[in-house]
Amino acid sequence: MLLIAVVLICGSDCSRKACRTLLDCESQANFVTKKFVEALGLETPPSSLSICGVNGTIILNHVVGIKLQSRFNSHSAT
Repeated sequence: MLLIAVVLICGSDCSRKACRTLLDCESQANFVTKKFVEALGLETPPSSLSICGVNGTIILNHVVGIKLQSRFNSHSAT
């Protein structure tokens, strides 16, 4: 069963934006949409990462560092 949580994501100007997250305890990678990254004004340095999945392999051209924070306490993670 997959769960959804709402967390706060910190933007480049230290603002916070609510984001729905899909929690998958079996996942080995984290993904975010390009549209959301652009809305936060985050930098996306070039990269070349291969992601293998059920439908084959794709190459990701950018990575992004994101800081998320709980809406209920001071817990945060990068």
